[in-house]
Amino acid sequence: MEKLDKILKFISVILVYISATCLLSMMLHVTSDVFLKYAINLPIPGTAEVVAYYYMVAAVFLPLPYVEIRNGGIFIDLIYNKSNRIIRRTMATCSYLGQLVFFLLLAYQTLLDSIESFARQDFVEGLIQVYTWPARFFLPFGFSLAALVTILRLFQIFCSKNWEDYLAYNANEEPDRPIQEPV
Repeated sequence: MEKLDKILKFISVILVYISATCLLSMMLHVTSDVFLKYAINLPIPGTAEVVAYYYMVAAVFLPLPYVEIRNGGIFIDLIYNKSNRIIRRTMATCSYLGQLVFFLLLAYQTLLDSIESFARQDFVEGLIQVYTWPARFFLPFGFSLAALVTILRLFQIFCSKNWEDYLAYNANEEPDRPIQEPV
């Protein structure tokens, strides 16, 4: 289980770097397009399409496993923290089972959509033709890895004595900064 956790963390970090690269590329692409459009009246064809169908999709869906591996989702723990250990385990199990169903349904449907898009060789026509089907595979990939992280969390809940440590927000990778009082 620890080995799977390390592998998923490694893959998740790589996907975050890919997502960050897409964001940087998007910034450079759009800035270059605007500069060339207004400086010499020569915009880069397909900028809007590439931004909408590649950069933005990668920036949103590839980091999903990283959010899950760090337990960075939204928690509403008003009742959870006041419950006993058995109730907390039951709540966590139900929550992760619902999350797993959600991720698996999304992975399945987006995979079907991606395969259909690939079969049709989907593209958008602008100033140039931009194929959109490759970016469709970002979604099932991100959802599937998030589902794997959720399965890992379920195994950790059932198999570990210190299961609550695995569910806590992982702030170990956050820089230690003292909280400064407002002046």
